[in-house]
Amino acid sequence: MYEDGFIPDVPQTITSIATKKTSFIKINLGQFSYRKIKSECFIGYEPRRYLSYDVMFATPEKALVDFFYLNKQRLQKSAQIKELRLNYSGLKEKIDKEKMRHYGSLYKSPLLNRLLKELVAQF
Repeated sequence: MYEDGFIPDVPQTITSIATKKTSFIKINLGQFSYRKIKSECFIGYEPRRYLSYDVMFATPEKALVDFFYLNKQRLQKSAQIKELRLNYSGLKEKIDKEKMRHYGSLYKSPLLNRLLKELVAQF
């Protein structure tokens, strides 16, 4: 979400999504978190060149859905979503709301879908 300009802060931890177990690695280059999701939700990624490597990056819509899914317990109130300081004009410009709803529906989480609905109402 930082790469797409949706958040104003530089993240302290780089989070990757995986279908294997959740893990955390701290090395000289930084902190890396690998978070497990259901295999049926493991879609919405595109290849990009990063440094000299080919890496799969989430589409902007998938990055938002994954972020909200992984943080849904701490974002249950509208005020908590507002505290994220998201760039709503950037979201409006870059986000396909239908694609985001589709990714959200894959998780089959009423809480996640309510949060995404609240997010969409902001832009």
